[in-house]
Amino acid sequence: MPMVYNVADIFVLCSLREGFGRVCLEAMAAKLPVIARRTDNTEWILGNDNNGLIDMTVENELADTTQSMLSNKDFSDALGIENYNRVYEKFDWNSLTSDYINMYKKIQERGKNKSQNIKQ
Repeated sequence: MPMVYNVADIFVLCSLREGFGRVCLEAMAAKLPVIARRTDNTEWILGNDNNGLIDMTVENELADTTQSMLSNKDFSDALGIENYNRVYEKFDWNSLTSDYINMYKKIQERGKNKSQNIKQ
């Protein structure tokens, strides 16, 4: 897939419902600006203030945002660099390792608390 992303100018995810959004991470790692529907998940992945997050219920917003990014190379390049930095700060294994360890510790602690409540 890197070869596909490398020939693209922007990445548009125009689905109304999406699971995790790994394709957004892949596009971000390729330094592409990403246009996607604003949801809790895409805000978490791209960041709340990302200019590529749009409201798909607003008429012409997808077309206007796409045209804006394609016609303003400096803006779209800067957004692509922001996306690249974010994906490696937030989603690389070095960053995720501590998140996973903390999650497993919380799960383990909940299990201990449940066991104690049952014994009482």
